[in-house]
Amino acid sequence: MTYIILIAAAVIAILALRNIYELYNFNITEYDISTNKIGQNHKYVFLTDLHERSYGIDNELLYQSVVNQNPEAVFIGGDMYISLSKDEIPSKKALNKISRTTDFIVRLTNKYKVYYAYGNHEVKSFENSYFLNAMNTLKDAGVVFLDDESISLDDNICLSGLSIDRSLYLKFKNAVMPKDYISSKLLAKDLGKYNILLAHSPLFFKNYAEYGSDLCLCGHYHGEFLISPQFIPFPKYYAGLFKEKSTDMIVSRGIGSHTVNIRILNKPEVVIINLRPE
Repeated sequence: MTYIILIAAAVIAILALRNIYELYNFNITEYDISTNKIGQNHKYVFLTDLHERSYGIDNELLYQSVVNQNPEAVFIGGDMYISLSKDEIPSKKALNKISRTTDFIVRLTNKYKVYYAYGNHEVKSFENSYFLNAMNTLKDAGVVFLDDESISLDDNICLSGLSIDRSLYLKFKNAVMPKDYISSKLLAKDLGKYNILLAHSPLFFKNYAEYGSDLCLCGHYHGEFLISPQFIPFPKYYAGLFKEKSTDMIVSRGIGSHTVNIRILNKPEVVIINLRPE
């Protein structure tokens, strides 16, 4: 019995140390995507689900990891902040985290074009003055917010951001997205272009594919393969590259965590997208 207790204690200690390591270290994950809709190589960095975490002082390690990739642009898939209710007044510590995250994104704008689509934490915070102040600071710095909007990156590539309503982020069950939901929020796709969609939740992949997206960039699940944010076990799209007909979807493990800060064999990641002509 003593041996069993010792072994159990050792396993718990190892897992706890591994969790600490993974919470404060991240991977660089690269995906190579080929398409006949472009004529030259493109490179983008995709960040999502930072949740105000910092890697090094003022997020220097994370910033340098982006700089080292020398991308054309940075795509943000939402949940860089932690949600605030309408009248919530953040603590001094929380305000410091908000400021630190805002400063990090502003710093990125000094070198790159930054495109930002909202996640569920942003959607929940639209009525909070502290959150809105942060968003206004980002806008003033040049961040392009894609709130149910599309923009041409060049003659061949279109980038869209879908703001998914709070009603589609459910607990204990998966929501169903209406068939015409995306077309009611975004203009019809130019199918001659390569269409990239920033949509925070990967749950609605079939809707994204039916809409005509060539590449979907998602996060939300933090790479949790045991249970989803809806508290449903073994989500299908928790992390990695998925395909639905001619549509690819990259689901990031996220670069941070919140509330339940557990990561074991699930390191945070910065995603690099290499688009190449076929």
